[in-house]
Amino acid sequence: NTNDATIFEMFMEKNMIKDIIGLTAQNNRIVNISIFKGFSLLLTNISNKDYLLFLFSNNYINRLLCLPYDNSDADFVYYYINFIKSLAMKIDTQTINYFFNQKYFAFPLLMNALKLYNYPDQMITNVVRTILLSIIKLNHPPVEEFLFSLPCLSYYVFIACRFRDTIKALQRKIIRRKMNEVNLLN
Repeated sequence: NTNDATIFEMFMEKNMIKDIIGLTAQNNRIVNISIFKGFSLLLTNISNKDYLLFLFSNNYINRLLCLPYDNSDADFVYYYINFIKSLAMKIDTQTINYFFNQKYFAFPLLMNALKLYNYPDQMITNVVRTILLSIIKLNHPPVEEFLFSLPCLSYYVFIACRFRDTIKALQRKIIRRKMNEVNLLN
């Protein structure tokens, strides 16, 4: 649709992203949630590679990623993690370099997602796993090196322990079910 292209081109030309990101300085919860919600929708609906490169090429998205937030605000965390997921789904081997800083061995997108790996809401932890899997599937050697070093390694221990606990819980359920079946037969 040419109207959509015209609107986005005006968005780029006027550098409106700078003004939108600037609104986060107000530290207003409702404004920040709206910004995350809006960027998530924008990222989900952009298919033009040039538009994505524009959004990623300046450091504004990384500034959004690094905003301080209250972990106890479940609504904010929901929109924040979905924003990160929207980004992760659009990253490829070319655009990952906008988010992964090889020089400083820093990856704010992934690290901010992994901070929520044991969040009380299961949906959030599932989104964190989705983000990690979308990053792993890129098979980007510098990022793989990051993934297999601390602090990322601690996440894998958590996953392994959670998997172990799930298996043990399933085993207990199976044993109880078998015992109930035996008791019913006697």
